[in-house]
Amino acid sequence: MKPKVFALALVVLLTIVAVMPVAAIPLFGPCAPGAAYDPACDANQDGHINITDIQLAAGHWNQTGTFTSDNNHIHLGQTWTGSNNPLVIGGTFNQAPDYAGLVGSNIDGNGITGRSASDTASGVYGENTAGGYGVAGRTSGTYQTAGVYGVSTSTFGGNYGVYGQINDYAGYGVYGNNDSNFAGYGVFGNGATGVAGYSPIANGYGVQGTATGTGEGVRGQNFASGNGVDGYSVSAHGVLAASAGAGINGSALYAHAEANNGIAIVAEAGSSSDSAVVIGNSGSGNFVVGLNGGNPQFRVNTAGRGYFNGGTQTGGADVAEFIPAPANLEPGDVIEIDPEHAGSFRLAATPGSTAVAGVISTEPGVSLDGGSTAGPENNGPQLALVGRVPVKVTAQGGPIQPGDLLVASSLPGHAMRGPANPAPGTVIGKALEPLASGTGVIQMLVMLR
Repeated sequence: MKPKVFALALVVLLTIVAVMPVAAIPLFGPCAPGAAYDPACDANQDGHINITDIQLAAGHWNQTGTFTSDNNHIHLGQTWTGSNNPLVIGGTFNQAPDYAGLVGSNIDGNGITGRSASDTASGVYGENTAGGYGVAGRTSGTYQTAGVYGVSTSTFGGNYGVYGQINDYAGYGVYGNNDSNFAGYGVFGNGATGVAGYSPIANGYGVQGTATGTGEGVRGQNFASGNGVDGYSVSAHGVLAASAGAGINGSALYAHAEANNGIAIVAEAGSSSDSAVVIGNSGSGNFVVGLNGGNPQFRVNTAGRGYFNGGTQTGGADVAEFIPAPANLEPGDVIEIDPEHAGSFRLAATPGSTAVAGVISTEPGVSLDGGSTAGPENNGPQLALVGRVPVKVTAQGGPIQPGDLLVASSLPGHAMRGPANPAPGTVIGKALEPLASGTGVIQMLVMLR
């Protein structure tokens, strides 16, 4: 065969091959291969209507059928549109990262971007009917990269950068994994609310974090004036911490203040009529243990008994005891035993009474016999037993000087200067301040004799 004839035959043969459909099932439509040439059907404008044009224009022209890939299509800069006629890519792919039904790669920007103008649909939707992931993200970057990155630019509430939903009792709506032994995040959230979790199910979790190493299951950070982790609940626990570990390193909740003047834990009940902090222990250990440098300095056991290495210090100057008495008794009143009501007390009004019991405390440092801690708080009068207390006095027995012994007077609830040799059982204390005339309130050292 002559060279020119051979070359011409080869060109004709290649042209025929180029325009031959490679569909597994014949394609039908206004732009089917072999139809009369129509520039509107020539998607890549190469002068031929072939399988490439069908793949490029199938959505726009409502093309139907199934075709196979020649593994060498370049569609950069093209826009495919259609209505209820999606592009479906199917096949069998291995699990290597770059083998999938659809792979997006971009050196500078996003590999794949999905957009939806619907308020009920998703920009990117992934589904897996076996044991894999509907949507999986992977990053090989070295700094501030993301496997999956979601952004919501809406200014209205109820929008999500990334939204995950699961109907399996053991599954995860959003699952983040980090295999690094140094740093990184399985899930990282940034914004007014970095990560928000919601669960409408009883015993469910809005956000659950799990760590099998020495790291944190959930870690919250804030480098401004906000909260690292914020928990809120209308009926249960705002933040629930649980641990199966033991000792300090296995604690359910660990708080650490890094600043020199920092505070590890602050509990505030607001206007609650209950408690800011409730501590419970149903075992045989302690309610509270205080450490300094790892060494115990105080503890309160489950019987309510406190042990303090450095002692205790209070604001009051006396020790007092709650007593059964009329509610109209006031701090500083001088009282005596009520002979008409066994075990009760009343205002003293007999000069030098031997039934005198002492003075009603104003602000005791320690209160005794307050009743059960489980019952209502006792706000009744307290009899000063030892220490310094304010006392109501009168100059009825003469001017009072510091050091004078004090006894009951005829003025109800008031003490006066005692005689030179007071009878036993009449002295309630020793004056610490003077009173020249009339009545007043002075400091007294409690001293019954």
